[in-house]
Amino acid sequence: MTTSELSCTAADLAGYLRSQRLAYACATHVESQLEAGMTEIQAADLMRAYMIRHDIHHYFHAPFVWFGDRTELALEWSDDEFLPSQRRLVRGMPVILDVAPIVDGYASDIGYAFAFGGHPVVEAMLADLEVYRDMIPRLLKAGATMQQVYRTLDLQIAAAGYRSSHHAYPAGVIGHRVSKFAAGIGDEALTGGFGKSAFHYLKTKKELSQHDPLVSPYWNGCDQSAHAPEAGLWAVEPHIARGGIGVKFEELLVVTEGDAYWLDPEPPHVQRWRLTAGAGSGRGASVSAFASEPSGREA
Repeated sequence: MTTSELSCTAADLAGYLRSQRLAYACATHVESQLEAGMTEIQAADLMRAYMIRHDIHHYFHAPFVWFGDRTELALEWSDDEFLPSQRRLVRGMPVILDVAPIVDGYASDIGYAFAFGGHPVVEAMLADLEVYRDMIPRLLKAGATMQQVYRTLDLQIAAAGYRSSHHAYPAGVIGHRVSKFAAGIGDEALTGGFGKSAFHYLKTKKELSQHDPLVSPYWNGCDQSAHAPEAGLWAVEPHIARGGIGVKFEELLVVTEGDAYWLDPEPPHVQRWRLTAGAGSGRGASVSAFASEPSGREA
């Protein structure tokens, strides 16, 4: 861990918060601009255009967009299949937007899920995410390891009748470290969807973790996560799915010695939970019509 990661100041937290709020503003703006028939690639272009208008050209990773049953993810996906596709948007479809800008050197990474035009099952599943957001910092503050948090969430997700789609992410992560990067580094040059400096950062941390597991940049259910998280900022993204629908949230978690808390107490999904309180769990329902839509993936 670098000295800057160990000494995250109030000014640093404010920088990460600016980055995260810009990312959410981008996602909610694009939500308002979507139209039926638009492709995932076109939606990702809208996110990039929004960032360019705000003078942001560097990313921890490129914008990801998933429509319909692609929001569930699939365990057999190649790295390229995570990138935006030619899948077209249909009213009522679940949507996930994921964007990770670097703002004044501060990286953030957010995931924002919703139903295009609204859908009660998607809204109910989104509301069910609230329990996992409450659980994560509470378990960490009680002394749980990252592995224990991951496995406890999996048990809760299965008990609610869902599948843990975060198992499909590279290394099966539910979270990963973010950091501050030197201004001006060439993060338009993407490697497998990740900015150049982010790719180098994750690769270096992973190599170091072979000798010291405490510095692993990944949070998953493996033995390498059988310890408390390293102090600093973590992008955490529990992702649940069932019946052609996947939903998640992703936001920054601040970890210090003896404490863990969400960087922003009121991101858009928390505001939504207030509005949809009492809407029901939506368990046992599905949107099978979306699952049967053609994928639109290019060969």
